[in-house]
Amino acid sequence: MEIAVLGAIDFSTGFELSFSVFYLMPVAIAAWYAEKKTALMISVISAIVWQLSNQLAGECFQNILIPIWNTSTRLVVFLTVVTLLIKLKGSYLHQKSLAQTDFLTGAANSRTFYETIQIEMMRSSRYKRCFTICYLDADNFKKINDPLRH
Repeated sequence: MEIAVLGAIDFSTGFELSFSVFYLMPVAIAAWYAEKKTALMISVISAIVWQLSNQLAGECFQNILIPIWNTSTRLVVFLTVVTLLIKLKGSYLHQKSLAQTDFLTGAANSRTFYETIQIEMMRSSRYKRCFTICYLDADNFKKINDPLRH
């Protein structure tokens, strides 16, 4: 839907005014929030709508292969953006996971503990419910754990 609106605006402004950055927005949003298949499909649709809006606005070519070339190069740019954003999001999620867990045990670390406490305190306040917490810190637990071979 958004791509159709972009195409209509692009058509109304004529083929001489470049709208490339606006076509990248739905592509980037799809790459970050949707599945890869959806982002690829939006890339193809964006490239086609861009070319169609320019042709309907009066863009003419001396050779029939030029619009095919232009659409292909735009598609390659969109697909590159999709690929990079998907990899960036994967890296971000991996780093976020590393920041929230102990690398040896995989258990939640103190940062996660305090973030969760904050969320739960806000939830109890919002719903006007009591909030209770029990925190146990075992000093020198290694002395107990090692003889039991854990």
